[in-house]
Amino acid sequence: MAVLARSIGAVLLPSLIRGTPPKTPNANLFFNSFSYILNMKVLVVDLDNTLFNTQARYNACLAEQGVASLDSLHGEARRKFWECYQSPKYMDFDIPNKDVLNTVKKAKEKGWVVILLTGRNGETQREKTLEQLQKFNVPYDYLIMRNPNDFRKEVEYKKEILNGLKGLGDIILIDDNPEVRKLVSKAYPPDESPTIDEARDQGELNVIFYAKYPPVITKGVSRVEDEEVFDLE
Repeated sequence: MAVLARSIGAVLLPSLIRGTPPKTPNANLFFNSFSYILNMKVLVVDLDNTLFNTQARYNACLAEQGVASLDSLHGEARRKFWECYQSPKYMDFDIPNKDVLNTVKKAKEKGWVVILLTGRNGETQREKTLEQLQKFNVPYDYLIMRNPNDFRKEVEYKKEILNGLKGLGDIILIDDNPEVRKLVSKAYPPDESPTIDEARDQGELNVIFYAKYPPVITKGVSRVEDEEVFDLE
């Protein structure tokens, strides 16, 4: 099942939805008091093809199927491609997008909350994702990954979470998917840099969490290292 990994243990959590819990028998309440910040600035960042360049992983999974384009794959072969891509098998091929990583570091330096929101599989890709974030010194507050039983399209999965965040603060999104960017008024593709100013007037907020398929939410780290740890040149 999906877990929130903390240093002291594990807690089940679904996605962020504000307000009064719906009175439905199948509503799934996991956590009703979440330490969050009202009226603060929040940077939400996608991982694949945004914070990380995953083209080499993508190509390696295509090569396993003996093709050069996803359009050539159908049925079982296409399923096997996505099974490969959403596994840890070739994740070591991923490299950081330096501009997006610098934006994330700048946001943390200025007091923003950083949420990494990804469609990666929270079961098969969780450990390797945490390894990547540590390797490239990515500072973040929360990592939200897809529950392995959640087969919705990426835009639907992220819509639920982004809708829950709306109204909580000043939300800026960086995502390579134009359909996902439509969900937030302040949204940027990976090759554009948003303005990151100082975060002020922060306050405490409790929110309630509901979802049919709880995503995997991992508590992150807020440290920012000054030195470069990779070179894309």
